[in-house]
Amino acid sequence: MNPEERKKKTEAILSKRNIPFIDLLPFTEDENEVAPRSIQDIGERIICLFCLAGTAFSEGDTSFVEYLK
Repeated sequence: MNPEERKKKTEAILSKRNIPFIDLLPFTEDENEVAPRSIQDIGERIICLFCLAGTAFSEGDTSFVEYLK
């Protein structure tokens, strides 16, 4: 599926469910141009996002920062 088709399909699904969207957004990359991330990269990103959320909800708590160090 090319980017134009994917965008049209997504917009149709959103419209059907009455979910607003911005129709002026650009297309994403073609599936052939994207390389999936490694399991290592995905895991590191999840851990960083978890620590970011934990820090945001626990003001003054430095344990998440210490964990990342």
